[in-house]
Amino acid sequence: MSNDIPVGRYVGRAVGRAQFGGKPGSEQMGVRFELLNEGFERRTVIWYQNIAATNPTGMEIAVRGLRDAGWTGDDITEANADTGLGSVEVDLAISYREWEGKQKMEVRVFGIGGGAMFKEENALDERSLASLAARMKGLALKFKPVGKTAEAAQPSFVARQSQRPANGWDGTGPDPYYDDANNDGRSGNGTHVEDDGSIAGF
Repeated sequence: MSNDIPVGRYVGRAVGRAQFGGKPGSEQMGVRFELLNEGFERRTVIWYQNIAATNPTGMEIAVRGLRDAGWTGDDITEANADTGLGSVEVDLAISYREWEGKQKMEVRVFGIGGGAMFKEENALDERSLASLAARMKGLALKFKPVGKTAEAAQPSFVARQSQRPANGWDGTGPDPYYDDANNDGRSGNGTHVEDDGSIAGF
């Protein structure tokens, strides 16, 4: 159960590969992150993102979040360790909101400086994955990483922990550790974790 993880900011690293589900026209992406904070080692949360063609903002959030997590490829359906996913740490903002009478976790992913994510019957087939990859490739190229890896440029987890208190944000009001100066809307709206691995709330 993930709902016993308190609201706050955490450090994590993507594990496994990005997974995709839903139906054509309402596709969703899910990425599992392992928490690195003391006391939460080996705990995982899932970031879900709506990437439907009718949601260009969600598509951009997905690609930029993957880039923050180390992904260097241009085919989103192949986002995994071989293409850099999980090679760098990210900040994760965890909060909760009520959905159909239950408290559901929301996860937001920020760059610094277990079980199936989708039920089998909701997984995208090969044709849908190919269409998704083609649609997202332009954004992947737009946000292609250049120069040194993000891991070399960012401070270590230990260094960052000494600069801010653990769980310094209580989930109410503006998040003081979330810099949205660019007003780019990278809030991960609609990213829910379901205890049974399904997606709801979109």
